[in-house]
Amino acid sequence: MDELIDLSWQTQPSDKIVLLPPTQLWKRSLNLEGGLSTGSDDICYQTSSLRQSLYNLMGLKGLQTTLFSLVAFCALYVIPSYFRLLQNEGLPHEKYSPYIHVGVERAEHFLNQWAVHISGGPDIAEQVAEDLGFHYKGILYALPNHYLFSKKDHEPISPAESISHTVRLLNDPRVMWTQQQFAKHLEKRNSENREIWRLSRMMEQKSYRKETGISKYAKAFTDELWPMQWYMQDCRSSNTSTRIDFNVVPVYQELNITGRGVNIIVLDDGIDYGHEDLAASFSPDLSYNFNNDTNDCRPRSSDSRNKHGTRCAGQLVMKPNNSKCGVGICYGAKVGGVKMLDGPSSDVIESKALQFGLDKADIYSGSWGPPDDGKYMDGPGKLCAAAFDRGIKEVSFGPVVGMMFGNKYHRYQ
Repeated sequence: MDELIDLSWQTQPSDKIVLLPPTQLWKRSLNLEGGLSTGSDDICYQTSSLRQSLYNLMGLKGLQTTLFSLVAFCALYVIPSYFRLLQNEGLPHEKYSPYIHVGVERAEHFLNQWAVHISGGPDIAEQVAEDLGFHYKGILYALPNHYLFSKKDHEPISPAESISHTVRLLNDPRVMWTQQQFAKHLEKRNSENREIWRLSRMMEQKSYRKETGISKYAKAFTDELWPMQWYMQDCRSSNTSTRIDFNVVPVYQELNITGRGVNIIVLDDGIDYGHEDLAASFSPDLSYNFNNDTNDCRPRSSDSRNKHGTRCAGQLVMKPNNSKCGVGICYGAKVGGVKMLDGPSSDVIESKALQFGLDKADIYSGSWGPPDDGKYMDGPGKLCAAAFDRGIKEVSFGPVVGMMFGNKYHRYQ
């Protein structure tokens, strides 16, 4: 039997003290036991702390020998064992092939949920879940015969992928495909340098008034920020500059066309529908909270960052002529909030959000996406891509989906 090694001297006062045999130390450092995380039966040692423990135990002189042994151990045991697991236990190659470029390559948080493809209907899916120790969560409508499983005895969020649970599913002949869900790296698209932009616009407006007088539509609305809404009216500082506004005021005034009769869903971190600029336009029928599976789409006030969805909704439907804020570009429309960014957002959540209200919505607005720094190429996952496809093919005169990108040139140039 391996001699137990006391690691208590390597811990902080608040840490657990664990006695491990050397073979278990090797296994923990290589994370072969799958999905160890804080709160499980065993304490989670990060690779860095284990490596430091081994170096201190063996001394600096044995560092090169330790590294060589580690590499040899991986080459001779870990990698061959993993491929034997895939090849010898009846796993077809197409079951194991990952869906690439969806963010899993750099995922940091894995959820206790699995999307599973099983033929035969919901009853068969429920039976598979029960047989394999999973909890059946329901149907995923983006694709036929796709379901959501969860693992109650698994941490809700873990830093490591639970390969053993995935392999257990794939080993079952009734399972055709599965993927453990993970939190995608998503950023809310925001304007850069807002204060600088505000000052520059004020200076341009003063210059414009000196050169050409007050803008033709400067007094079209009484809202305090209306003069700043350059994208809706001509706010050029010079007549020789290129015009960049949408020229929508004549549409309101001359054609009497506004957002009346249009239903919009904002996919974001929620909407503060009690705001006086939004209350008259808010529709609960167009709203849902997929982060918590409730009907309340209000943003959590405990997180100051949860105002993006409210701002996006305001840019669309702000009430005009109430001497507050600005004017929504399609004021008069009905707006709903689908809450999906106030917590880990997975492929399953994205697909559910894009399918919510397909029979009611005319427009989906999503101002978010992967980091816009040019380093990564992340696209929609299997279920999210299928949700886009379903919206196009299965809904007559389907909704318009607007996804925003950009806004990071000045930060990353």
